[in-house]
Amino acid sequence: MKKGFISVMLVILLVLSVLVGCGQGVGSAKEERVDTLQRIVEDGKMVVGVRARFPPIGQVNSTTGEIEGFVIDLIKLYAEKLDVKMEMKNVEWAALIPGLLNKDFDILACHMTRTVPRTASIALSDPFILTGTVAVLNANSRLSKWDDLNSSNVKIGITEGNVYIDIIEQRFPKAEMLTFAGKSEWTEALKAGRIDCILDGEFAGLDMMDIYPGSFKILPDGYLDIETYGFATRYEDLAFINSMNIFLQEIKASGEFGRIYEKWIGKEWVPTLEANAI
Repeated sequence: MKKGFISVMLVILLVLSVLVGCGQGVGSAKEERVDTLQRIVEDGKMVVGVRARFPPIGQVNSTTGEIEGFVIDLIKLYAEKLDVKMEMKNVEWAALIPGLLNKDFDILACHMTRTVPRTASIALSDPFILTGTVAVLNANSRLSKWDDLNSSNVKIGITEGNVYIDIIEQRFPKAEMLTFAGKSEWTEALKAGRIDCILDGEFAGLDMMDIYPGSFKILPDGYLDIETYGFATRYEDLAFINSMNIFLQEIKASGEFGRIYEKWIGKEWVPTLEANAI
C-alpha cells in the first residue's frame, strides 16, 4: 500500500512538473511572439535607424544640426499617426541591417533599395519613392538620349569601384571610361569638359545641380534603369510592415504624401505603376 501510494505520488509530481514546464514554455513563446508594432504602441516609442547622408532622402541640416529629409518627414508622420514618440539613430550604412536584426532599431528609414536578395533577411515595405540611374552632363552638352553615349567620341567618368562600371561596359562599350578617385575629382573634370558625363543616382545628380547651379544638367531621356526605396523591418514583423504599407496607401490617397514629396523633391508627385501608387 505504502509503496503504491509513493508510486502514485511520483507519477502525479512528474505530470505536474511537465505541465508547469509546458506552461512556462507557452508563456515564453507568447512573450517572444509579441509583434514589434504592438510593443511600440504599448511603450509609446519607436527607434528608427537612419543614414542621414543622402539628400534629399535624409541628411543633417548644416545650420540646425537636425536630421531632415523626405523619408524623415514620412517616418515622423507615421509616428504621429501611431501617437508614439520617435528616436532616430544615425549610423553608417554598413551598420543599418545588422543593427535592425540585432534589435538596435525597430525600423529603417533611409534610401534602402528594394531587391529580391534583401528580402531573404529583412522585410521591405511598399515603395515610398521611385528613382533610377541618370547621366549628369555639362550644361552645354548636346547629348540628348542614352544611345548617344555609346560612341567612341564620348568619355564617361565614374568613381573607381562604383557599381556603374559594369553598366557602362555592358551598355556603352564604344565609349571611353575614365575612373576617378572620388566625386570631387570627376566633378571638376565634368566642369572642365575633360569628360562628357557621369552616371549616378538621380538624387546625387540633383544634388550636384543644386551645389553648382547652372553648371550641370541631367540627360533628358529618362532613367537608364529604375529602383525603388522602402522602409525595412525584421522579417518576422509582418504586422509592422503591413501597417507601414497601409500608412503609405493612406497618405498617397489623402494628399499628404504629395505635399511631402514636392517639399523635398521639388516637383509634383505623379503616381506610377512602378511606385505602387493608388
